[in-house]
Amino acid sequence: MDYFVISSELRDRLLGAEILSQVEGSDHAPIKLILAPAEKLAT
Repeated sequence: MDYFVISSELRDRLLGAEILSQVEGSDHAPIKLILAPAEKLAT
């Protein structure tokens, strides 16, 4: 299983995650983590 571990500080910026299954060459598929830019967070 492939996964991300993120800090509690980044958790509020998490927008989504994707498995890039179209990438070939290994028995593991790369995954992409999508974060909101820090400057767009409400203070």
